[in-house]
Amino acid sequence: MGILYSHLVFQPPVPPTYADCAAEFSFRRIRSAYPDDALRRDEDQPAQPEYVSHPIFYLKTAAGNTIPAAYFHQPRSHFTILFSHGNGEDLGITASYAQQLANALSTSVLCYDYAGYGLATGKPSESNCYADIRAAYNHLTQKRNIPPNRILLFGRSLGSGPTLHLASSLGHDLGGVVLIAPLLSCIRVVLNFVPATPRFDMFANIDRISRVQVPVFCVHGMVDNVVPFSHGLLLTKRAKYPLEPLWIRDASHNNLESSRFQYRVFLRYMTVLQEFRRWYPPVETPHLQANPNSKPGTSSRSQSAKRLGKVANCFGPRSQQTNITEQDTSSTPKSPRRAKDSKSRSSSYLNLPNVLKTSGSTKLMHENDLRALWGASEHGTQLSKTSSDSDIGSTRKRPLRLLRVANSFVERNTSHMVL
Repeated sequence: MGILYSHLVFQPPVPPTYADCAAEFSFRRIRSAYPDDALRRDEDQPAQPEYVSHPIFYLKTAAGNTIPAAYFHQPRSHFTILFSHGNGEDLGITASYAQQLANALSTSVLCYDYAGYGLATGKPSESNCYADIRAAYNHLTQKRNIPPNRILLFGRSLGSGPTLHLASSLGHDLGGVVLIAPLLSCIRVVLNFVPATPRFDMFANIDRISRVQVPVFCVHGMVDNVVPFSHGLLLTKRAKYPLEPLWIRDASHNNLESSRFQYRVFLRYMTVLQEFRRWYPPVETPHLQANPNSKPGTSSRSQSAKRLGKVANCFGPRSQQTNITEQDTSSTPKSPRRAKDSKSRSSSYLNLPNVLKTSGSTKLMHENDLRALWGASEHGTQLSKTSSDSDIGSTRKRPLRLLRVANSFVERNTSHMVL
């Protein structure tokens, strides 16, 4: 069943559309809306040759296969695109589109072939596709020393399967993901409704898209007769960090990147690359776990704050906090009490029992004594007992009025005070 299913899914072009001639291959240039560059219209530009030659090299995969690859280098590129082509295509067809991407976006592009496609050895299978894209990714990071956050994964149609498989395993070590006419899974292309992914199904992108930790951009034609438009719509909905997608009303599956839609798609790619450059992975703060040995009446947040306080040396010098436990904190030096501001000091006249306690007397205070205490608390200076009302000045009129209110309050409530 699996072998028959693989033959139905993978359909490489036979014979290959390119040949290796002295470590170079020739591919046919695709005629687009604009001659050489999809974003530039130059009437005086000379006619371009129909076939273009480009160097080719081979990669060894973990499955033991050898796959060809081509690298289109741009000297001033910030990102490097790892392009995975669709079904029924090989490197000879993909190279023309990869060159257009490199020229239009000023971005380096690496395209490769799957096992069993083109000049690649082995047989096409799902596991071989995963090994192929991993070999191409390792070539960029290890051989060409490109940082992972500057690598973009482009997957078209069937290529969305290995693209999302690699993206879901890299976490934040990636620049972004672009899906071109993607599919939910191979079985869902034929069947409209599948409640759960069968075990024999391949490229289950619907189950992997939520594990991608980088932004995902999707472009899909709304009249696609090969992969329904609903596939791209649902993948964008399930993505963790989706960008604003591009739905083209009159585009189908095979003319999405050519003819009259290419200019619009490439313009959107330019804005998407800017969004990838501005995006940073979110910082996830770890939650404080509850202490299993904490008392039932205490909260886990307070217990965690105590532990973090001791670690952060919040209880004084290290020499003073030896032999300090959570049960015995009597030896913990106390920090100096912060001085109160004037607003909190001005309301001390309402707490008369505490005012009388500070004087040490159980009787009514004399006017000069209470004035001296009030002046010290209000202005931070101790007034002498021999100071007269004229020496105090006009700034003491308010404390004197409050003094009379305080004495009358004390006289009415002396029997109820506990001193």
